[in-house]
Amino acid sequence: MNNIRIYHVFALGESHRIKNIPCQDATESFEDRENGIFIAAVSDGHGSKQYFRSDRGSRFLVKIALDTIRDFIRQLDKQLLAAPFTAIPSRKTEIQQQNVRKFTLQDDAFRRVFSAIIAAWNEAVHHDWENDTPTPDQMKDLLVPDAYISSYQSGSEIEMAYGCTLIAFTQTPNYWFAFQLGDGKCIAFDGEVKGWEPVPWDDQCIGNTTTSICDSAALDNFRYCYGNDKTPFALFIGSDGMDGAYGTIDEFSVPLLTGLYENVIKSFARKGYDATVAEIREMLPELSEQGVTRDDVSLAGWIDLDWAKNRLPIFVNRDIEKTEKEIAEIEKALEEKHKTSSQLNDQITSKKSVFDKKKKDTRESETELSRAEKEFLKAEKRKAEAQRRHANLKSEMDKIEVEILNTGQDIDKTRAGLEKEQKLLDDLQKKIRELNSEYNDLQADVKNLENEKPEEVAALPVAECEEKQEINTKPDSE
Repeated sequence: MNNIRIYHVFALGESHRIKNIPCQDATESFEDRENGIFIAAVSDGHGSKQYFRSDRGSRFLVKIALDTIRDFIRQLDKQLLAAPFTAIPSRKTEIQQQNVRKFTLQDDAFRRVFSAIIAAWNEAVHHDWENDTPTPDQMKDLLVPDAYISSYQSGSEIEMAYGCTLIAFTQTPNYWFAFQLGDGKCIAFDGEVKGWEPVPWDDQCIGNTTTSICDSAALDNFRYCYGNDKTPFALFIGSDGMDGAYGTIDEFSVPLLTGLYENVIKSFARKGYDATVAEIREMLPELSEQGVTRDDVSLAGWIDLDWAKNRLPIFVNRDIEKTEKEIAEIEKALEEKHKTSSQLNDQITSKKSVFDKKKKDTRESETELSRAEKEFLKAEKRKAEAQRRHANLKSEMDKIEVEILNTGQDIDKTRAGLEKEQKLLDDLQKKIRELNSEYNDLQADVKNLENEKPEEVAALPVAECEEKQEINTKPDSE
């Protein structure tokens, strides 16, 4: 391990670029190649609106972490951490699992480091707040929830505004260690280039939930590992934007992320340090743009370049094995596809026969349909003609109906006239009957008179007779 190099790179996430949000990731590294000391840290600021200064919090945290670690290793007994590899989960995890250990000297040393980082970070954010106190309007413009604005105005829990996570590693000639608070991944590679996670995972970090430096229980949420064996030849620490580029489920994202880091190791072996770091700088924005979460991405790590070069045959063999496996899978898939193709050809032949029959039936149906359409058109024409005749007859019927109505009215008038004339006739006939009756009565009276005085009548002179006759002929006027 005579040619170890360290690097750190970060990039603005695609989702933040679109929304014009500052990069909330930060990373720093330090290397003293002469003394064999390599340190790096990555911090990821929280994205929710109440953590509106998390970009500042992450920048403060990586610098404080590096400074604290450098002081720690200068003052530390070199033999304290020169022990078999040990991985310690968070204190909270131990409490939840009811497996609380007694603190060792190493635990005490790390807790002092963590306490110093927390204290320095709190001092930094309070100093920043005092020098640049946001107004309520400024916080509202940043969509900070009202409850948090009230809390921040009262000076309570302003650390939340700067909340962020932390991953750090250190390698010295006598030991190495790494620690973590929150999400993100630390992936190491051993001599056989097998990836593994040296820092225990924390089940509190699920989905969008993570532990944080701003938590009151931050000290108990740190987890870490240390030792002078199982020293990685390459180690990568990345914010959750790195594994989030492949998804949010570790079962699927971590293998893909490990594969990416293997490619980075191969690049270091083939192209060297400078070219590979330049490639990483170009890769991270593309990784965020094409990824699942499209979050900010940060990556730091160390690499033993001599080891990487010496392990190229392993990578080549793996690539060969992987390629052979892929070829075998492809051949098997092709065989299955040939089999399927043969079956499909049989199905196609059968279906083609059915198709040809259907095609013939279709043509016959088309001929029949054409004939039916012609007959339909003729029927439509006959229907139109019948409708036209019907309309004409209806019009004539309407006219006749009007004439009948008018004739009925004339008949009614004529009948009324006839009834009037009939009544007049009846009246005249009655008058005639009455006159005839009266006449007959007069005739009878005359006869009676003639029968009663015949002599007297005969003896009268002519003049008297005429006078009597005149008298007898005027009874009605008198």
